[in-house]
Amino acid sequence: MIKQLLLKFKSKTSLLLSQFLDSKVWEIQEENDKIEVLHFSSHKDQILNFYSEDFLKKLFFEAPAKHKFILHIYSSYVYKLENTILEPSQGWIILSKYFVFKFSFPLVEDPWRPKPILPSYIKFALGLGKSSHIDEAISLRYGWENYYHFFIDVLGQISILESKGVPSHIPILVPYYFGSIPFVQEFLKLSSFIKRKLIVQKKNEYYHVKKLIVSKDSFISEGVKDVVHSVDHLRELDRNDKIFIYRPKVHGRAIINNDEIIQIAESHGFIPVDPSSLTLKDQIVLFSGASHIIGIHGAGLTNIIFRCGLSLSLFEIFPDESLTPEHYRNLSNYLSFNYKSIIGEKSDEKYNFYLDPSIFKNNLKQFC
Repeated sequence: MIKQLLLKFKSKTSLLLSQFLDSKVWEIQEENDKIEVLHFSSHKDQILNFYSEDFLKKLFFEAPAKHKFILHIYSSYVYKLENTILEPSQGWIILSKYFVFKFSFPLVEDPWRPKPILPSYIKFALGLGKSSHIDEAISLRYGWENYYHFFIDVLGQISILESKGVPSHIPILVPYYFGSIPFVQEFLKLSSFIKRKLIVQKKNEYYHVKKLIVSKDSFISEGVKDVVHSVDHLRELDRNDKIFIYRPKVHGRAIINNDEIIQIAESHGFIPVDPSSLTLKDQIVLFSGASHIIGIHGAGLTNIIFRCGLSLSLFEIFPDESLTPEHYRNLSNYLSFNYKSIIGEKSDEKYNFYLDPSIFKNNLKQFC
């Protein structure tokens, strides 16, 4: 037992020392003679659809990092980089011995998330790993494992490649864990949206690329609609079901008095559903036929996109005041859906929350 603890401590200490070294050695660059901007747009018109000028000015002074990040979310870009190395762990693009590209993947400066882990300089400097070479490739590393980010960010990155004329023969380098994500593999079978060749970068494989493309689409883009239309053959738009999305406690962010809340929802004609228990095909069929959706903030609400083109009312439930992101409010706005929200209360259960039944019932009457 003591030996195992010592080995664990040694391993953790080595990792921390390595990360400390990486933070001192690597410099993140935004501009370099290897970097060419093929496309950039700030989409300020989109930002002003969701945030007032006064709010943005206030945020600029009170929380500049968040202000900068909002501008980044709504921007779109396509970069071409020459003679670079794509490292396998996070997908950082190594420009030269001590420099990595700032926009190796989208949302790198997210102030609500931990800073991305930099590449292991020791592994890179000592050549610990396989080296592969390719003339042209696209790096697409952010968001594959998250249902929301896959549909909104990953497929958005692919969409902008097509709209900006990046040649279709250029393959996409995808992360080593790509094949282990069920909804991604199912999407590839159900949809023809991704037409490019996909090359899986192995766990210890460094790709030397003569011409490397990276891209990011605006948070709100026509690409979302293109994705949905690629599965039109599965959508059942002639129904007007009412869906209540709940989360099992094991996933966290669940309602501790869930049975009571579900009973109220069912009395108003709502069907309780846990999207994580459904295949992607079943989710597309179910949510494309829903005219009213109630759900706890989480990836399951991404399914509102499959109702695109018809009317929908979304009622989002937040766990407490510390977590009220605007993803689905803004997405609903873009898709011309009705939107309302309610905030729960913290509970003794660390990752779950309480929802007052009377407040929920009153809001539900207004919603329906």
